[in-house]
This record gives sequence, structure tokens and C-alpha cells, in this order.
Amino acid sequence: GFKPLPPAGADVIRDVLGEKAALYCCLFDRWGGAALLVSGDAVRGALPVSTEKDVFLARQALRAGDDETDRNTRMQALGADLLAALQPAPEVKTLVVVPDENLLGLPLELLGGAFSEMDIVHMESASRLKEILEQPAEAPDRMRMALGRSGMDGALCEEDFDFGPVLCLRDDGPALAAIISDVQPREILHLGGVLDQTPPDALLCELVFGDDVEGNELPLARLLGMKLPAALVVVDAVFPEEGGALRSDVATVMAALFHYAGARTVLIVPPGVPDEAKTRFFRAFYANAAQGRGGALQAARRALKEMYPESAYEMRFTLYGDFR
Repeated sequence: GFKPLPPAGADVIRDVLGEKAALYCCLFDRWGGAALLVSGDAVRGALPVSTEKDVFLARQALRAGDDETDRNTRMQALGADLLAALQPAPEVKTLVVVPDENLLGLPLELLGGAFSEMDIVHMESASRLKEILEQPAEAPDRMRMALGRSGMDGALCEEDFDFGPVLCLRDDGPALAAIISDVQPREILHLGGVLDQTPPDALLCELVFGDDVEGNELPLARLLGMKLPAALVVVDAVFPEEGGALRSDVATVMAALFHYAGARTVLIVPPGVPDEAKTRFFRAFYANAAQGRGGALQAARRALKEMYPESAYEMRFTLYGDFR
């Protein structure tokens, strides 16, 4: 059965974060917000004036493609408010965010200020972060990639990174059984598939690997009974039909359940990013894996921005968990 983690206090979190990372937590309602920053030098709190409506409008402006100047003004004003009186020390390079649900789906790097100067990593709770960071950091030593949907770009199958060649699993066989068996603690699992998020309950949504292959469905709730002690799980999914946006509750539940199953880090790629953009991103990400997950994320985002300077594709890749 499900085993909840005990609460983690600020003093414990400061010990596991180290000097170069900080934890940022926030909550919003219709009257305003509350924010907390935990870092090696202090624990500070603030009361942002932004309400849940302000955050919602900023997120909608980004999705609707509003005028860039107006959008940036709105984003920067929100960013200045969220970090008011909570500026991290200059040595902090990684900000681990336990976000209010209203912030889910909003690329915090676009808020400017300290948000744009640090590696942003998400986490569902401070307790899970403590559990992950108490384990020693280890570089990955192998990678398996499930080409679990028709037309998926298999260019990475020809690559040989520092951790070795990429072992690709095609969608014409029992890929799911091969993926969930014999998972190693220093392994990368790159899961290409189709995400069905039509059920109202996020736990009932499922990843599907392969076309019309019986038994290749992975309901998210099934992760509660699985053991996937991977160094990194990449969820590279598309929707059954074009259009739509990844539900924030589905993304959060998916990351939390992969963590519960044993994965140290989860990288979620929402539908809507072209395959060639994904390939460019992941070539850079895996090539820089030795820099740590947070450093590899930033290197891959820079590479993608060079390829698509007018888009915000690079901000859609969201990292959850271990940033080392």
C-alpha cells in the first residue's frame, strides 16, 4: 500500500540542500500569497500581494501568445513579487520549487530576476526531496529508449554518449515488459508513447506504448505497485489527437508516482514540441549529463533556443527531483 513520507523540517532540508541550492515554496488564494525560502544561510518568509487570479492570468497570457511586451511586463511583475524579500544568496545556483497548483505549467524562468539566473527544478514535497538527496549522487551508466509511438524520431538510437550507446526498444514488440523489468539504479529510461489524459482523475490517465499492442498500457496508478529505481525517467509523450495542453495535475501526479516507484529524477516533455526540437534538446541534455541534471537541462535549453530563437520550446521541458 501507499506509504507516506514523514514531514521534513527546514533545518533538515538545509542540511541536504547544501550551499548551492535553495528550496522555494508558495501558496496562493484569492486574497494573496505566502512564500518561503529555505537555503543554507537562512529561512525567510514573505507575503506576495499577487493572488491566484494574477497567477492564472499570467499563465493564460503565455499560453494565448499575447503581445510579447505586455506578456514580459506581466511576468516580470509577478516574478518580482514572488521573490520580494526572498532573494537567494549569490552562491545559490539551483532553485527547487514546491509550487502552488496555480504555478504549475508556468515556466518560472520567464519571470525574470533570480528565477532566470538559476536552474529551476520542481518537487512535489520537501519530504520527497529529502529522501532523494540523502542518496549519493551517481552518474548514469546506461540508457534504454522506448520508441513507443508511430513516427517517433529514432535519431538518438545512433548516438553513443559518455554512459554508452542508446538501447532502443521498438513499438512492434512487448516494449512495456522490457522497460519495467531489470531497471538499474544508474539507468536512464526514455519513454516515448501516447498520453491519454481524458479521465478526470489523474491517477486513471495512462501512458500507451506501441500501436495496438495488447498489455502495453501503463495506468499511472499502477506505478504505486512498481519498482523503477532509475537515475532518470524521461516522459516523452504525445496526445492521441493534436491540440490541447498537458494538464498540470497529470504532470504533478506522474512525476510524484515515478518518484514513489524509485526514480530519482523525472523529466517531462509536454506534447506540442516538434520531434526535431526534441532530438536537438536531448542530444545536448545527454551529452552534458556529467554536469548534473540541472546543468544538463540548462545546456539543452540553450541549444534549443539557438535552433528556435522565436519560440519558447526550451521552457516546456520540466525537471522534477534530483538536480545533481
